[in-house]
Amino acid sequence: PKVCDMIIVGEGPGLTEVKTGQPFTGRLGELLNRVLKRVGLKREDVYITNAVLCYSENGNQTTLNEIKCCRDRLKKSIFLHSPKIIVALGGTAACAVLNVSRISVMTQRGYFLSSPEFNCKVLITLHPAAVLRDLSLYSLFLEDFYKAANYVKYQPSISITSKKYVNLKTKEEVLKVLDMLEKKGIFAFDIETTG
Repeated sequence: PKVCDMIIVGEGPGLTEVKTGQPFTGRLGELLNRVLKRVGLKREDVYITNAVLCYSENGNQTTLNEIKCCRDRLKKSIFLHSPKIIVALGGTAACAVLNVSRISVMTQRGYFLSSPEFNCKVLITLHPAAVLRDLSLYSLFLEDFYKAANYVKYQPSISITSKKYVNLKTKEEVLKVLDMLEKKGIFAFDIETTG
């Protein structure tokens, strides 16, 4: 899509991706598609790219030099799509997006980081290849995508409107307010009691 709320950034293309010309095909793509569907997103509504576009036949991990060489292209892609959130799949993608030389995926995954450069949030998660190597990581991967999908659907924004205090005295009044809040999706409230 030309404009999308979410961009997913992987590391670099695998052999299957080189053959098809599409990012995240094969087993990795199947896993990513299954997770996107499970969290209520369509692949065609998400822009998916890699930190680098070159394929290494010897299977070595992407180098910092390769990330630097491809970063301008990645930046242009991100600016072109104006996302609300970027999901970085693994450490290499996170380093490319955040323009850092090193990051610990397991300590940073699942948190919303601010990107002043791209004016959006960045959520780091595991790379699908890591999940396929260790299926016990699937629940973390899925949890992170639920967070990202909910951020897109219910992007928090701070807007102060006039305050309205309501003193609820009956069960019916409480149920009426709960119905109204359920329709809002996201809300905050404070309860004051006498004991």
